[in-house]
Amino acid sequence: MKQDQAANDIPAGSAGLNDRRSRVDRHAENRPVDCRVLVVDDDAIICGSVAKILESFGYTVSKAEDGIAAMSHLATSQYDLVITDFEMPLMNGYRLSAWLKQESPRTIVVIMTAACQAEVDQYMATGLVDKWLFKPFGAEALCETLNTFGLSIEYCQSN
Repeated sequence: MKQDQAANDIPAGSAGLNDRRSRVDRHAENRPVDCRVLVVDDDAIICGSVAKILESFGYTVSKAEDGIAAMSHLATSQYDLVITDFEMPLMNGYRLSAWLKQESPRTIVVIMTAACQAEVDQYMATGLVDKWLFKPFGAEALCETLNTFGLSIEYCQSN
């Protein structure tokens, strides 16, 4: 593993929204134009690390420390993508996703979790979450996730 890639790894622990069109657009260099992402995690280090990777890709990123704070962001701003932790105080990422899919079905929701897949199978089967990222993960896994939704960028395509 490259040293700079290791620095980008995410550790395992530690306004109308209704029916809007995605504002994701890419110009010639395949960089996202005005793609807004909300990163939600009660672990400030993980939240900051994910946000930093996404910002380095060219996305506009906001952060929230839990599901309740995320709802406040989502009530006042539109986001194309929400990347949230699964286990958080006050409101977990799954409950946030269920609420968001009612309010803004087109917003993409990715849940990060340190749990094993067997622990979240029942949640995965509901279809209320667009994608799951299992910690630890790095920039490459984040790129693969973005590619799933057509949000790929030059960095992801060349690495």
